[in-house]
Amino acid sequence: MRSLLFALLTLLTSSALAEQARTDFGKLGGADYRIDMPPNGNRGLVVYFHGYSIDAVDFPADQPLYRPLQDLAARGYAVIQSGYSRAGWAVEQAHR
Repeated sequence: MRSLLFALLTLLTSSALAEQARTDFGKLGGADYRIDMPPNGNRGLVVYFHGYSIDAVDFPADQPLYRPLQDLAARGYAVIQSGYSRAGWAVEQAHR
């Protein structure tokens, strides 16, 4: 009986965890990034680069996903946002 209860709790816990979206933040080559992976992923990916910015772009962990990208994530697309390693015209960094 104990083994059955443990197995059931393990199954329920892993199912609940699988339903949560996952968001990773980091920095690569001096550029900040954010990756949002929905629990109902369709194996599609959207890569979003911001446009010109005077200030460096960062992705604070306490900020929600940019509203237009929330709709894509709700449809199952993983979303990657990336800044550049420096602000202003970053033509050299854009093509890498």
